[in-house]
Amino acid sequence: MDDKLKPVERSKNLKEQAYEKIKEAILEGGQTVAGRSESQLAKVLHISRTPVREALLLLAKEGLVKLLPQRGVLVLQLTQDGLEEVFELRAALETLTVEKLAKTLSLSDLKRLKELVSRQRQAANLKNRVEFLDVDEEFHLLIPELAGLYKTQEIIKNLRDQIRLAGYRALARPGRMREVVREHEKIIAALSRHDLAGAKKALLDHLACTEKALFEDQREDQRDEKTG
Repeated sequence: MDDKLKPVERSKNLKEQAYEKIKEAILEGGQTVAGRSESQLAKVLHISRTPVREALLLLAKEGLVKLLPQRGVLVLQLTQDGLEEVFELRAALETLTVEKLAKTLSLSDLKRLKELVSRQRQAANLKNRVEFLDVDEEFHLLIPELAGLYKTQEIIKNLRDQIRLAGYRALARPGRMREVVREHEKIIAALSRHDLAGAKKALLDHLACTEKALFEDQREDQRDEKTG
């Protein structure tokens, strides 16, 4: 199995590197982290257990993992209630960002957003879900950046991290990646017209479609568990 975990660079803070590399592996599917002990992770990363333990404690605080004695790392999945809360928060925060940006969007801002959607379309054509999600995050975080809402940007990133694993799986649904591209194009079109109401509606429609895809994927998993 191709391991997502790679040895850290000695020139950097070991705890920070362990945190970044374990988190990246979790957000790209989680299989190479789930069930491994601190010792096993430390061996793969070529470092001692202490920075690995510190990194896992940070990830546990973020709600991404739980540390289980004798069972290693448990990669957490959000419950339906948890997903609903994340999307309620995203809706509140991201509508704020698009409404503000709709008032100030410049031609250079518009160009940057369109470039990201173009990259997303390429990733969709290649069926590269990891790249697609990376660019998707850039898109959603660029909007608050362009609007000058940096604290809001940080919160949105944390919320997206909590659902990235579910999002990765939901993108396997036929046609979903192309749907996301079209939804992003509608957001950009409204922003380019400086249409506050239109930008808000396009953003909320996009989040609703994303939430629906995640819930459908979750329900299918539950059905599979019952019949398996």
